[in-house]
Amino acid sequence: MLYCPGDLGSLKRINKSMLLFGPSGSGKTMLLGHAANDPRTSPLLVLNFEGGCSSIEGSGATIIQVNNLEDLNIQYDRLEASLKNEFDVEYEIFNLDTGSTEIVKYSKFRSVAIDSISEFYTKLLLERGEQRVEELKDKEKNSSQTVDKRRLNPNALEQSDYGLSLSQLRVVIRAFRDTLNRHFFMTALPKTDIIPGEGAVRLPKLDGQAAEEVAGAVDSCIYISTKKSDKKGEENNNRILALNNFPGVRAKTRTKWKQKIRDFIPYSDDDNPITMLFDELKIEKEN
Repeated sequence: MLYCPGDLGSLKRINKSMLLFGPSGSGKTMLLGHAANDPRTSPLLVLNFEGGCSSIEGSGATIIQVNNLEDLNIQYDRLEASLKNEFDVEYEIFNLDTGSTEIVKYSKFRSVAIDSISEFYTKLLLERGEQRVEELKDKEKNSSQTVDKRRLNPNALEQSDYGLSLSQLRVVIRAFRDTLNRHFFMTALPKTDIIPGEGAVRLPKLDGQAAEEVAGAVDSCIYISTKKSDKKGEENNNRILALNNFPGVRAKTRTKWKQKIRDFIPYSDDDNPITMLFDELKIEKEN
């Protein structure tokens, strides 16, 4: 069960947490496919909320469809149990990568990804709206108090719905980031907010303060941008991983003491950007 970890003083977290965000078609999910082909991040388990994973089918990633918090809890429990040998059992799963049923042990996964955290948070909000309506109906049924009918619309989200959903989102991210001893990836679409003192800033597409919180909760918040050609009328498929100091974008990457990295990494369709990123950060393969 997902929970908020308590005393982690004895845990030395050496794995990386990364949020990859960018417009549709920028290659966010494709980066997960590349992670499935680097020895530092492979084998990779992708927990797919999006429904669209065709771009990485055949990459070697294990892709499991998850539809709600309950599904995510099941996957987390299996990953956590696999850290203890006596609970590392085999499970039957349907792998969207191969389109077939497989028997797997979760201990084999070196990395896990949620694709996308934007879609997951939207589902959290909708689930919370439905839960609130049921609570209000029960309250009205068991008391003489009449409930405002407008509050019985689960899609008309209230401030308390956002607060409770954000709390649950924090628990999920901390649990996957801190307790599974694996690299942790998330993807998200972008949005543009007007930030006092900064102007228009591109952030992960999450409602309210969740966008800034999630961006700050990971080791690297990386924006994926398509680099335009300098020549008029010429297409250029090269892309950029923005790591730090990218104008108008909330991109940041934490590094070791006095470690210097580039502000962005250009790459082409023929490159493995995850390999380039981990090389830039000097992340070695763990035994």
